[in-house]
Amino acid sequence: MIEHLAELNRVMLLLHSLTGGNRAIRRSALIRECRGIAFEGRMPDHEVSIVYATDIGFIQGKATLRITEAGRSFVGLNPEQDYDLSASQKRLLFRTCFLDGIHGRRVKEILKCFELSPTTGTLEWSSTDGTPLEGSLDVVEYLVQLGTVRKHALGLTVNKQYASTLASFVNEPKGFTEEELLLRLAEKKRLGRIAEGLALEHERARLQHLGFSVESECVRIMGHLKTNAGYDIESFDGDSHNMSYDRFIEVKGSGDPQLRFFWSQNEVKVAEELGERYWIYYIGGIDKKTGKSAYKPIMIQNPIRALNNDVRITQTANGFAVHGKFRGEPV
Repeated sequence: MIEHLAELNRVMLLLHSLTGGNRAIRRSALIRECRGIAFEGRMPDHEVSIVYATDIGFIQGKATLRITEAGRSFVGLNPEQDYDLSASQKRLLFRTCFLDGIHGRRVKEILKCFELSPTTGTLEWSSTDGTPLEGSLDVVEYLVQLGTVRKHALGLTVNKQYASTLASFVNEPKGFTEEELLLRLAEKKRLGRIAEGLALEHERARLQHLGFSVESECVRIMGHLKTNAGYDIESFDGDSHNMSYDRFIEVKGSGDPQLRFFWSQNEVKVAEELGERYWIYYIGGIDKKTGKSAYKPIMIQNPIRALNNDVRITQTANGFAVHGKFRGEPV
């Protein structure tokens, strides 16, 4: 880890100067130039500084380096080209790296050991009677360098300027790293495909049971045909002499058997336009290992009307998140 956050300026100012802000440079050349500048007698490990600047998104590349848009913004907040961090640079790092970025979780771990002092009106940690600090102590040093936290004989005190921000931050729900978010989205997409397959099977079986085998064979999933249709499946209410689709189904799936789903503004708009021809099929209790569900779909016709009239169902203020304490019939 980088020892002094101010070392970012040595690396970033040189990178910006040597490349004009938009060209690339060899890593070895940048390190060689950095070695020619000592600041307050310090000669840090420039490789570590470059790695850190890359980790926080200011530099991209490996053997050949290029400054990013975020890096240019960081340099732009230091018009005097000082090697100390400017006040604006400190605020930028605090928000983008220590709340929203790579250090966010460690900051939250540390802050959970702080308490709001009724006398000072800010967050404090006592070295004598407080909970032992959890998490990376390097992050504490960084927060001190940013002026967010102050060290004193009795412990640590959050600068009043940041007290409300950090108090809100520590109580935010646990977030996700970019990798975790991508995994969640991939898992959600997989669950959606399973739900669509189960809904397709159910819809074809429904029409077969009614004696409409031709219609059953023509039911289709729309995802690969029209991604913004506002529904997932085109089907038929029953007998169709002209084979024109007249049942449009938005499929919702979840591992939770009880009704709960989110529908988008586009889906709501299409539901309003199609009225009685628009359905939501909710398939709950999906087992991701087997790709099956122990429950039949909950089938909601004209959801704009139905969701407002069904006392079992609640919606958020904007109407897009739907919850109901009931589940589909067992298969």
